[in-house]
Formats: sequence, structure tokens, C-alpha cells
Amino acid sequence: MQRLVAVVENHLIESGRLIRHRMPVALSVLYTLWTLANPDPFRTSGWAMSKSKQSIHRNYIIIIECLRELTPRYIRWPDARERDTIKFEMERRYGYPSVVGAIDGTNIPITAPAEQKRR
Repeated sequence: MQRLVAVVENHLIESGRLIRHRMPVALSVLYTLWTLANPDPFRTSGWAMSKSKQSIHRNYIIIIECLRELTPRYIRWPDARERDTIKFEMERRYGYPSVVGAIDGTNIPITAPAEQKRR
């Protein structure tokens, strides 16, 4: 978390968007993560955090824009050679042909159909 806050704060300073601290960047990042992780509207998040919905929303927009701008530093599509290596390993280890990536971190419950539960 400290690393994320430092990267976001440095980016905001370098881009000229952090001139004075209305709210600590760590709190803005936490509010944003809370908002992304919960289905609550900004009003409810504001109540939970003793801030106005406008304040939560304003900081959310700033942090989301910052994360979008930082994305190329941390997320990239593998080149052709890397894709070939990944495809080979994914099929060898897990039996998934032609797979070049996977995203983890979300648990989505899926109800099996009445027919053909197992495949």
C-alpha cells in the first residue's frame, strides 16, 4: 500500500496536479480502493468515511486518472516471443491451449446448469 501511495503521489506531483494537499494522498487512494471494492454509492461511502460525496467523488476521479496514466508502466501485452513461451507453458502445465494470460483476484460464483453439470 505504501508503494502504491508513493507512486501515485509522485505522479501527481510530476504532472502538476498535486500543488497543495487538500487531503492526504493515502486517504484518497484508500477512498478510491474502498469505492472500487464496494457496491455502495459515493453518498454511502462519504457517510462511512465522514466526508462529503463530492469530496469522495473528486478524489476518486483524480486517483482513477492517475492509475490509468500509470498503467503502461505496470501492465503491458507480451511481445511475440513472450506470447509463444506463455502459450507453451500454459498448455504444458494446465492444459489450456493458446492462452497468453490470466487475471486472478475475482471470485465469481457460477451456478452449474441443470443439464451437463460436469464437462
